[in-house]
Amino acid sequence: MRRRRVDWDEELRKTERIRRRGFALTGLSFAVALGVIVGVGRLGGVNVALPRKVLALAGLVLGVLLFRVVLRRRQRLRREREEGEI
Repeated sequence: MRRRRVDWDEELRKTERIRRRGFALTGLSFAVALGVIVGVGRLGGVNVALPRKVLALAGLVLGVLLFRVVLRRRQRLRREREEGEI
């Protein structure tokens, strides 16, 4: 019994689609986290301690920077892969 041939172009398209969906969900998660931080700050008023706000914002900034690093690495790898094909 012969195995079906693998269409590598189709597999790469599927992988790219999955990656895009993952990055979109990550961005959405960051937006929700920012909304929660801002919401807690407004609802809590003075009761929310300043150091807790600073820590939460620092975590958010770190997450956004990590997101940017991952996107840049992904673009670099894509560019290298395209140059290798040519």
